[in-house]
Amino acid sequence: MKTREWLREFHAKYTKTKFLGICYGEQLICEALGGKTDMLQKRKEDPKFFVAKVEDIEFSPEFFEHPFVKKLNMEIPPKVKMIQVHGDEVVTVPEGFKVLG
Repeated sequence: MKTREWLREFHAKYTKTKFLGICYGEQLICEALGGKTDMLQKRKEDPKFFVAKVEDIEFSPEFFEHPFVKKLNMEIPPKVKMIQVHGDEVVTVPEGFKVLG
């Protein structure tokens, strides 16, 4: 896939650039840079299965220290309600990456 190839090239060229991946973006970055994704166990048993729910997502304090978050110049609650619809998950995070939320 061209996007995975582009991510690898970009990461190799701009090693200090931070990435933020949400949902499929997280999975794409993960796979392109050496991590691993897989179907949820229930989806392996039933290919039509997807999680669909609203969940409180808790961000790490480190998330709020990133310049792109500080630029918002607003108070962000430590928990945010997010709608999730997915059937896959990140199993292994690429080396040097952290999960912040």
